[in-house]
Amino acid sequence: LTIAREDDPFVCVPLQELPEGWDMESARKLVEEKIAYKNMREVYKNKEAKQFLKCCGPDTMINTFVVNFKGNSCVKKANKLQLALSDAMNVFVGTDASRVPLMVMQSGLDAKKHGEGLKIFKEKAGLDQDDENLNVMVNSCMNPWQWNESIFMIGDLFRQLVL
Repeated sequence: LTIAREDDPFVCVPLQELPEGWDMESARKLVEEKIAYKNMREVYKNKEAKQFLKCCGPDTMINTFVVNFKGNSCVKKANKLQLALSDAMNVFVGTDASRVPLMVMQSGLDAKKHGEGLKIFKEKAGLDQDDENLNVMVNSCMNPWQWNESIFMIGDLFRQLVL
């Protein structure tokens, strides 16, 4: 929700639905003001932040999202961006893993299998609701007790790689 800044040339749109009663803007504001870069004690003491995270549920352990250029509605162009990001953030045979600053996987959503749900997600990402498959990015958190501050440092690193 908070990877892309308002003046960035891209958006980062999560596949997972927000908890009931939250829209993208209000959720982003809550995360920015009451969760991001806060220590876990501060988050735990904030009832609104704690309830929001509780409602997000375990799906936040595996994040599926699409990165899109602002103003782009072409699925093929968005797919190329996901592939380029995947190439920059993965280890391939013959490459030095220490040279990859962050590992994020790329996957695909088949338009025939995901049907109307994929069209709704494409609309949320500002893309044409066509019959094209959609490439998406996937990351996972292997440690649910990861310190909040380090998670946002990883997000900042991801943002720099996109820029």
